[in-house]
Amino acid sequence: MSIIKKTTNYSQFQFFASNRDMDSRTILESIQKKDMLSTHPIIVNKDLYVIDGQNRLKAAETLGLPIYYIISDDLDEQDIPTCQVQRPWCLNDYLKFYQHRDSYKFIKKIHDTHGIKVPLLVRFCGQDSTPQQAFRKGAFKLKKSEKKLEDQILKYLEFMKYSMEICRNQVKYAQDIDLAVFSFVGEEDYDFQTMKRKVDLYRDRLIEAFKFRSAKVIKENLREIYEYWNKNKKKAVQ
Repeated sequence: MSIIKKTTNYSQFQFFASNRDMDSRTILESIQKKDMLSTHPIIVNKDLYVIDGQNRLKAAETLGLPIYYIISDDLDEQDIPTCQVQRPWCLNDYLKFYQHRDSYKFIKKIHDTHGIKVPLLVRFCGQDSTPQQAFRKGAFKLKKSEKKLEDQILKYLEFMKYSMEICRNQVKYAQDIDLAVFSFVGEEDYDFQTMKRKVDLYRDRLIEAFKFRSAKVIKENLREIYEYWNKNKKKAVQ
């Protein structure tokens, strides 16, 4: 049976750098309304590193209240995501946890540089059919080399900036648009200036393409716009 201990010596506890960022504001407000710290002890390992409850600890320290804790000899840093179930981990939390692994380093670099959301980057770059699951398990792998992916991401950003200016207030944003554009600009024959010339001629077709709610259909429409001029030329020759 685990023994629940009580203390106001907050400085004895340590924090893992890999743990997700702290945000004790919500729990602090909750404790101010009703202090239930005694029924929700934090969990620490044998060296008093916090496995679960860092926000409760900080809130207790801020309010000058005793913190209750359980020492577990069986838990350590790798158990943090499993233990923290009160507020489920998002992909950004896993990115911080695994940030020293190569594939995660790349995702962090692109996220920090270009501001693309982590869940979208995971879908762009993951080699698995369910990349988000792999990302949570620490088994995430890139489907291409970092250079090829970064080049494709730059092409995606270039085209999205241009197309969103055309479609402003006429298209409701959906992630399928991002997925379709990213896949489309990754094709070998894609060239931005060529696509821009086509879109300048057929702007309404781009707007209509982005109204679909299927990445596959959106990409097919983008391909039709890209090839439209060539098809007409072939017909004229015939």
